[in-house]
Amino acid sequence: MAKLTKQQLRLLEVYKNRYVGHGLREGQSYMNALYDISPTVHDSILATDADCFYNDNKITKFFKELTNDKQETV
Repeated sequence: MAKLTKQQLRLLEVYKNRYVGHGLREGQSYMNALYDISPTVHDSILATDADCFYNDNKITKFFKELTNDKQETV
């Protein structure tokens, strides 16, 4: 199950664009927007390899974390 719904992912883009419009980098904008939408999911990504606040190159990992099911197969 995805951590964010499709509706939340669309809203994430809207919020991100607002932050970018205020001069923040894309990674900063995504992390701030995620906090606005779901502080719990934000906190689960914070300080992990998917945290793109300081590094825009982690945006791909950020989205994988938001959309991929992390269940292990046995």
